[in-house]
Amino acid sequence: MKALSKIAKWAFVLMVCAQVYSCRSIPAPSLVIRHGPIECRSDLSFNETVCLLNKLTMIQSSLYAMLDITPVQPSPLLKVNILLDRKEYIKIVQRFGVPGKLVDGFCDTNTLEMFILLKPTWLGYGNMTTLFHEFTHLVLTARLIYPDIHRAVRPFPFWFAEGMACYAEAVSFVDGKVIFGQKNEPRLKLLKSCIEGPQRIWSSPVFSSDYTKGFALNDYALAWGLVAYIMSSADLRPQAALFVKLYPDDLSNDHCELFRRYFVGNDNTRGEWEKIFFAWLTLAKKP
Repeated sequence: MKALSKIAKWAFVLMVCAQVYSCRSIPAPSLVIRHGPIECRSDLSFNETVCLLNKLTMIQSSLYAMLDITPVQPSPLLKVNILLDRKEYIKIVQRFGVPGKLVDGFCDTNTLEMFILLKPTWLGYGNMTTLFHEFTHLVLTARLIYPDIHRAVRPFPFWFAEGMACYAEAVSFVDGKVIFGQKNEPRLKLLKSCIEGPQRIWSSPVFSSDYTKGFALNDYALAWGLVAYIMSSADLRPQAALFVKLYPDDLSNDHCELFRRYFVGNDNTRGEWEKIFFAWLTLAKKP
């Protein structure tokens, strides 16, 4: 009887602990490391977390340099949450009310926080591109709220926000340096099917200012193509930095007009711009 009493007692304790655990608003990864303005909560090992945190720091610095962003103090804290447990991740997705089908990662720009479900493979983790994609959103959003980290701001246009994230997700690290501009094969394959001609560009949903309608994978591919082309051009890349600098105070809500103003010019140069863009795309498709 005493043995049964002890078993019942411990069963009750375990049940209470399980209930407390399940009622947590956001299951938190076990390891927390902060480096500068980046805080990483991680289910990975200490060494893996430090290595990944170093890569994120390098990406942030490289994005700043590429877009001529000067860090301002105090810098907003960028919170990166890395999980390996799918059930825990689903709880977080439900907590934030992420719409659509379950994705491997998402970014909450209101709290400057991102969550990523890493998938172990024989060669490491199979969806690191998603992590770099979402982290780029954090970096760009942080730029928007400088210098007042508490002010409400409108997001960057879809074509730029998602285009830059897709551009940065195909990053490589060589000899301690970040290399952007790698060919993003999945986006490139989709881009071929979503562009039928110049008119398709200007009528694309990527220039919509209504974020409630949702976007297709083809739209992400076109956004990547536009940004990849811009960043490959010695003439247009400085315009990207200028766009990032001036956009927060630009009152125009016509995203297509904004794109043309910064990167195309007047109607007389639009045709020439289209020719160059399609020539770049043709070259990019080659192996």
